Amino acid sequence: MPACRWWRTRIAMSLHKSLRDMVVSRGRGVVEDGSEFRAALDDYLTEDEVTIGELNLLSDAVRLGAVARLLDLLGHGATPAAAVETAGSSLARDRGSDDVRRATWALGVIGYALGHVPENLLSGDLDEETLLQPDRAPPMQGADTRPPVQAPPPPPDFATTGSPRSPLTGATILSDADAVLPAGTVTMLFSDIEGSTGLVRQLGTAWPDVLSEQRRVCRDAWAAHDGVEMGTEDDSFFVVFARAGDALAAAADAQRALAAHSWPDGAGVRVRMGVHTGSPRRIEEGYVGFDVHKTARIGLLAHGGQVLVSDSTAVLVSEQLAGGLRLRDLGEHRVKDVPGPVRVHQLVGPDLADDFSPLRSLGRAINLPGTLTPIVGREAEVAEVAALFTGDGTRLVTVTGPGGTGKTRLAIAVAEVLAADLADDVCFVALAGVTEVATAWTTIARSLDLPSDSHLPPKFFDHLAQRRVVLVLDNLEQIEEVDGLVRELLEGAPHLRIVATSRRPLHVAGEHEYALGTLSLPATDELPAVAASEAGLLFARCAARVRRGFEIDAGNAADVAALLRALDGLPLAIELAATRIRLFNPAALLARLDTVLDVDAGGSGGSGVPERQRTLRGAIEWSFRLLPPDQQRLLAWLSVFAGGADVDAVTAVAPADLGADPIDALLALVEASFVVPRYDVDPPRFELLVTMRRFAGEHLDHLGETRVARQAHAQHFGAWVTGLRDRARAGDAVAAEFVAELFNLHELLSHNHEPVIHPTEDASLTSLQLRSFAAGLATNARQIATALAWTESPRIKAGRAEDPMGYLACCLERATALSYGDPAACRAVLQAVLDELPTARTTTENGAGLVEAVSPDFIEAKTTAYLSMILVTLDLFDEAETYGRQALALPGLARTERSKLLTALSQVAMARDDFVEARRLILGLRELDQAAGDAWRLISDELLLADVEVRMNTPDRAHARLAAVCPRVRELGDIVLTIELASILAAALGADLPAPAARTFGAIETATAAAGMVDHEPDWTQAEHDRLRERLGAQLDEELARGKALSLEETIDELMSHPVPQVALD
Repeated sequence: MPACRWWRTRIAMSLHKSLRDMVVSRGRGVVEDGSEFRAALDDYLTEDEVTIGELNLLSDAVRLGAVARLLDLLGHGATPAAAVETAGSSLARDRGSDDVRRATWALGVIGYALGHVPENLLSGDLDEETLLQPDRAPPMQGADTRPPVQAPPPPPDFATTGSPRSPLTGATILSDADAVLPAGTVTMLFSDIEGSTGLVRQLGTAWPDVLSEQRRVCRDAWAAHDGVEMGTEDDSFFVVFARAGDALAAAADAQRALAAHSWPDGAGVRVRMGVHTGSPRRIEEGYVGFDVHKTARIGLLAHGGQVLVSDSTAVLVSEQLAGGLRLRDLGEHRVKDVPGPVRVHQLVGPDLADDFSPLRSLGRAINLPGTLTPIVGREAEVAEVAALFTGDGTRLVTVTGPGGTGKTRLAIAVAEVLAADLADDVCFVALAGVTEVATAWTTIARSLDLPSDSHLPPKFFDHLAQRRVVLVLDNLEQIEEVDGLVRELLEGAPHLRIVATSRRPLHVAGEHEYALGTLSLPATDELPAVAASEAGLLFARCAARVRRGFEIDAGNAADVAALLRALDGLPLAIELAATRIRLFNPAALLARLDTVLDVDAGGSGGSGVPERQRTLRGAIEWSFRLLPPDQQRLLAWLSVFAGGADVDAVTAVAPADLGADPIDALLALVEASFVVPRYDVDPPRFELLVTMRRFAGEHLDHLGETRVARQAHAQHFGAWVTGLRDRARAGDAVAAEFVAELFNLHELLSHNHEPVIHPTEDASLTSLQLRSFAAGLATNARQIATALAWTESPRIKAGRAEDPMGYLACCLERATALSYGDPAACRAVLQAVLDELPTARTTTENGAGLVEAVSPDFIEAKTTAYLSMILVTLDLFDEAETYGRQALALPGLARTERSKLLTALSQVAMARDDFVEARRLILGLRELDQAAGDAWRLISDELLLADVEVRMNTPDRAHARLAAVCPRVRELGDIVLTIELASILAAALGADLPAPAARTFGAIETATAAAGMVDHEPDWTQAEHDRLRERLGAQLDEELARGKALSLEETIDELMSHPVPQVALD
């Protein structure tokens, strides 16, 4: 908003032309919405063109519908003069004002801007003949066709008080006869009512009395402290004082009196005030100059009840304030039309409001580096770190993590969030090139723009002690004794908050360490998973910047997923790799992954990137050089581990002449974020990211110790796996231990150690035996994928004669992996295993394998059962039943496979509508699960029985069973079981409670989508929907929509409130 100029008569009428330019620029639609029109006025008009009162009046003309009425009158043939007068009278009435002339002026100005009102009408120079002719305004386009500027308006008339009033604005003008104006340096006060337009609408006819009372209260305060009222317009004041202390005392008295006053209808009359000291130019009518405008701008930053004071006033009143008044430094702010930041203070004291939202400035003094792209994939982390400051009262958060994880970018994003609520100043301090504390103090002081004599404590804190400041201290790990510096900052500036980035925590009291991990990777190679992953989002955005139109699609999703995994989801590595997408497609880029450490950011517009971050190698090497030699060497040796290692393996493989305790060196590397600890397993494991491992491996080559390190690795794991095999043969449960080292063993074999170790001839362990052991113990998708790759390798295929059962075990795991996406291929592999099994059985002594997983009986039973299950998914029910019956009769069928098989066979029976057989199979399944004590499967069994009972048209039994199992489902908290419970319950009660059942199906749809279970829907759901449609008709859609907004628990509770039938259950 512009500053007030009520005490001056406008010399030339140019506002209407500026409005016309605005309409031409923005389009006529700008006058159709009050908020949009006001925003356009603020952006387009300058202080020399419009006053605050005029802005409010023009905005109200649009907001209250007066402009629409004007256009309607003109459209029905009214003359411009008549239309303006009628619409103006309506506007004045709607505003609760008796000043029709000003309202008419506003409608005339807007009418001219729209091309409907002639310019002469605005100055009253039209003759009667002209006034009778409608729409004589000049056309909207073309500067040459505009009418000339009119002469100045006639001299002001005088009200009964003797004060002149502007014929355009109606503003009171103070003449020299009214008061003696202070000369030289004066303190100016601007005030107006916050939300006055809303009050006009709220109070209606009571508004004039409220406005008059507000003026009286304020004038009493001005007069009590020798203030000279320069003018008032509507609810605004402009007052000058000879002394700054008087201005603040008057402001405080006015605010207290306004707050204590009893206003009609509970109205809250909240006045905002701005105070500034300067030397405006004295003219006949008052003051002019930039200081006048600055006063108004400061006032407009405030909220109702708040008094804001400029720095120039604050300096003068340091010794003048009394009565408990004081100033609170709110920091520097950017103010519209005022060059440079403006330091603002708030007047505080007894009985003055003190709790306000952030100022209405264009922004605080924010010194953060510009970012060319939005942060991607870190939104949750930004919110989490910001919440530590806003919720927990934390004052120091140190973001730690390996090089390239995006610590700096995250810290900047957090600071941007904190700037909105917690800071008067936000400052980024780059400390990567600083190694000494004294230099760090100076760097911080310069970033805060402190005077040169205040770069070190204690004077440093004279400027910071009372300011709410957020500091981003970037790269602290190389500064000696930096912990002391940070501790002193926090103690000396109680309102300071610090977001630090470092490879290692600072170990300062109150510090919250936030270990920043890598971006989430795709769960599968499917397009939706790749595109939605955090790493995928970042790669797609970065690649599109260098190759227009690039997208992750079905053709490249698998290659992108492999690339992202190879890059560990490391943001810097992804950004750098994406720069090469202009030359290579993702598959080719994956093949050239060895070069990723040296991809230069300068090749994609990264000329502004710090040298240490231009390549991933540079980012790692910069911190690597800070490590002592023993830690550098241990890091290099850790590169021989694949998938990490526990402490025992690290100490066993570490060089004997390391020169330090390997455990101490390992802990130091963890703290410095070179090694990633995994505490979710027992014992804890310590891993290197793939990119870090590549860098460390290169350093190991540089040291000339690669061969000896690999020999130490082979010796340790060879002895370890031989001992593990002996324990497995003795019946120990070793699967979890073996799987934890699966990739280390694969690494071992990849370097052609064959056999792995042979302390005695009969203890030798061939690579194929090791692989068959791994295949039999694989328990998750990652391990299955490894077994899958081993099965396809030429060496495995060539070793079929050496260990046929081991080979078939690998094939069985390959089939398991294929079952998730290619059931037909899975079926083919399983059939091949069964075809080859007789030959393998004749050449292998039963039970001679390393573990049961590769015994012929186990392989036959598991393969037959899996074949039955996969045939069910292919809807080949007859074959599925045949193989299923065979598997149930085989001696090697494990309990888990038997349970899964009974479930599959019950699905076959239900598909054939043989519900009696389905129920028999499920009861047998429940007996098996009861013996095993499997709580999850027992609940699933009850739900299967209820499903069968619904299909057998015995909904009462299903209802009773579901009521009994419901508490167990809720206690377990499993979403799959909860959705199944809700589905079957809705089907059971749909006939009696169709509307609640429909709402339940709506909630199921929402819950299923939220859980990512896109294909999870019982095959009878559509039929149930059809039955509900018969009962509810069009209401079904309404109930489904209502249900989508409810939780599953709410809809289940609603259905469960129906009386439960008293029936006996088996």
